[in-house]
Amino acid sequence: MSLFLTLVVGGAGGAVAALAARWRAARRISRDGDRGPSKSEEAPSEKIETSRAPASSSSESDAKLHHLLKQNDVIVLADGSELWLASALLLSEASPRYTLFVAPAITGDRYLLADATGRARLVLLDHCELDPGTEPPSCVVAGETTFERIRRLPLGVTPYGELPLTLQAPSEITFAEYTSGRHVLLCLTGNTFAFAAMGEELVEGSYDHLPSEARVT
Repeated sequence: MSLFLTLVVGGAGGAVAALAARWRAARRISRDGDRGPSKSEEAPSEKIETSRAPASSSSESDAKLHHLLKQNDVIVLADGSELWLASALLLSEASPRYTLFVAPAITGDRYLLADATGRARLVLLDHCELDPGTEPPSCVVAGETTFERIRRLPLGVTPYGELPLTLQAPSEITFAEYTSGRHVLLCLTGNTFAFAAMGEELVEGSYDHLPSEARVT
């Protein structure tokens, strides 16, 4: 199983100085403000819901994608690599629950799962060759690692931007999240559609957020 852009900035002189100032002012995504319960407060049992709700209209502002992140923002990782959030899937019940951002790259697209309910939780994922089937199982064994399902939700889908073929999802999907320590496995299924990606939660303070409006072009 295969487990796991460069933002080009032009200009010289004053533009370079402005860019440097904006990079220094790039906001870190903090846990201050609205957020959900901490991990220690969450119930350990898996959440399974059966009701479905329509996805939000695609004409809504892309601010609806996440309480802090927007399409075309950039996430700068600790190793200096950058993730341009070029497109996204908004996954909703009566209100947004998750946003799966797509960061295109020559070596392979990467994915950023963000909790759209207000929690500052980001999971960096890479596509993996795993077929979850039409109904995600309660546990998945990948190599020597056993992933336990902690969440299964029927969600509506609203696409934003030009999505890769791997994320051409129907209007309704089943969202399944599995964990093994800090490792996360995400499975999305619906009709003939199936998508799986594996990765880890990003540690608080290990990344910077560069909003699209702060970039110099």
